[in-house]
Amino acid sequence: MFPLQPTLIDLPGDNGEKIRALIQPTKRGEVFILNRENGEPIFDIQELQVPQTGGVPEDYVAATQPFTMDLPIWRMQLDETKMWGMTPLDQLWCRIEYRKMRYEGHFTVPGVGTILQNPGATGGFNWGSISVDEANNLMIVNPLYMANQLTLTPRDQLPEGVIGSQLGTPYSHNTQRFMSPLHIPCMQPPYGTLGVVDLETKELLWQKSIGTAKETGPLNIPTGLPLTVGTPQTGGTVTTAGGLIFSAGAFDNTVRATDLMNGEELWNHSIPYTAQGTPMTYLSPQGKQTLIVVVPVFNSTRGSGYVPLQAEAEDPLGGYVFAFRLTD
Repeated sequence: MFPLQPTLIDLPGDNGEKIRALIQPTKRGEVFILNRENGEPIFDIQELQVPQTGGVPEDYVAATQPFTMDLPIWRMQLDETKMWGMTPLDQLWCRIEYRKMRYEGHFTVPGVGTILQNPGATGGFNWGSISVDEANNLMIVNPLYMANQLTLTPRDQLPEGVIGSQLGTPYSHNTQRFMSPLHIPCMQPPYGTLGVVDLETKELLWQKSIGTAKETGPLNIPTGLPLTVGTPQTGGTVTTAGGLIFSAGAFDNTVRATDLMNGEELWNHSIPYTAQGTPMTYLSPQGKQTLIVVVPVFNSTRGSGYVPLQAEAEDPLGGYVFAFRLTD
């Protein structure tokens, strides 16, 4: 739930004082903001009832879970109408699979058989976390939208010779992304967005899909299409004092600069692989100060981000570090 680091910021209080805040995004697509001195919520958090049925006897299910009430939620609400495909046939396959799974919404309880887990194992928010513009109290988010199929199998029902996962427990667990036979997500796009939230008004100022289809496609064959679909993304964002958002984690092998205030893409540059990490920025100390953007890129995946590279396709250097100089 918390594979990503919190972010620290001082927020203005009701009486003009500064509140030392901690921002914690989650895999659930929610963001919790706490007072980092005492752990108390700064924005409203409520314990709400969650599904209780369908589990296994050995499991304990909490009656409630915390939900953020004041901030936007980056979690796609799924039903059969949200099933999607490149063709009518794979869309039909996805709709049939959706009906075969048990799904009671967020916090569906895992049990024997298969459930739809939404968000799936990749988020919500990933290890890149969020970035902030401290001068204007703005939070920059780049969540991922992807569901998983999660299956529990009683250990005594596993095929002969199959050990399964979760050794020492009565059940073997398997989870995989909810993908069609064409190896594209069964849920409709976008799968990744970029947005900005005003932490004083708690309003979403803008949000847009990010990432094109040029490096992704059915059966892991890149389409080459520069159509913005909103691809999945892993790496985070870095935001500069000059109002630029740099990101390189979308599954189209591209580093981008986006205008903080309106979401306009101002610059982009192709890179060999998807950046799994977050860009870094520096100011050059020599002469007129210029912005240096450093992007770490290792060769674990190509644009689709779904399938690791085979050994023979890996770059012998293991990856790259790119540095870009941006001037006025």
